[in-house]
Amino acid sequence: VLANGADIHLESAVVNMGYASCASVNSLISGIGVDIACTYLFINQWGWGVHGAALAQLTVRFSRVVIWLAAVVSAGLFRKLFVPPPDCERLFSWREFREWASLSGPQFLGMYSGWFIFEIQALALANIAGITKDALAAGAIWIQFETSVASSQNGWVQTASMRSMNLLGKQDPGAQKAFWIFTAMATAIVLFLNAFLIAFQDELCNLVSNDAL
Repeated sequence: VLANGADIHLESAVVNMGYASCASVNSLISGIGVDIACTYLFINQWGWGVHGAALAQLTVRFSRVVIWLAAVVSAGLFRKLFVPPPDCERLFSWREFREWASLSGPQFLGMYSGWFIFEIQALALANIAGITKDALAAGAIWIQFETSVASSQNGWVQTASMRSMNLLGKQDPGAQKAFWIFTAMATAIVLFLNAFLIAFQDELCNLVSNDAL
């Protein structure tokens, strides 16, 4: 929970400071890199099953926080985000807290609801009577694949939203066009990946399966 909260806070701060591309880079590294590597090691190689899936999710959360901190340091944002100036306002006030709650509350609810679904899937998978070890590992891999896709999706949503808001703030007449270009590119990528998965579904199943050919 703490890692997830730190991830959301750092992502919002870095993106709002004008480094929206960092969200895509973080999602790419943590989703395709760390998530897939941890899933392969914890589930496929070491056979940890659902426990491995949970540990992989935790590793991904912490890796995202580390990547955000590295981005903060490399961009020179450490003092702006963590060191208050001498003549700054009060650190905490109820008015700002209520404003923060009204803005971040729906986002927290959406994020935790999504992760709650993943946890329910893991619990349901672990309590299926008579499930084999291979089937349990396959189910854990599927849950991890969902988290990878969700991580990439969150990065794209943040990048597209901040880019559109930046153009709208500048009163750029091309803001609407830019948004539709983002949407069209994402749709094209999804269509391509779905077509690839459908066309080569037998080969991919044989590649990731432990069953004899």
